[in-house]
Amino acid sequence: MVPADLPPATLARGYRLAYDRPPARDPERRACRAYSAAELTAALAALGYRAPHPTPPPPPPAELLGLLWWAALQRLALPSTRMLLCHQARLLELSETGRGELLALVEVVPSWLAMVESRRGLVVDALAETMARRVALQLVAQEVEL
Repeated sequence: MVPADLPPATLARGYRLAYDRPPARDPERRACRAYSAAELTAALAALGYRAPHPTPPPPPPAELLGLLWWAALQRLALPSTRMLLCHQARLLELSETGRGELLALVEVVPSWLAMVESRRGLVVDALAETMARRVALQLVAQEVEL
């Protein structure tokens, strides 16, 4: 609550309402020193405080492969090919070949293997564009229907 008789200039300067002048400095007040991040982290850890992780942990590999496969399928121009691969195939593994390219192992339902093989070039181009690297594609037949 602000008293009505207090001049507005006192409030504008940011002083406490009881004073019309700045508060006196405490002579026993120590100068502030800069603390390193390691010192602050150690002090907080000693108090039992755990800071939230700045970035979420990476997704599990299967989920990441699913996201990469979905991103590659979105680059396909033909909707029919996109739908075929979305329902009848999945990216199983992505590994280095040692020749500066990635090896993509794609599992396909056996009845659609020949159709996907005929669209191999489109799939390779979509994966290469998604990964921004050269990609070698290996198709394998799935043992159990998706």
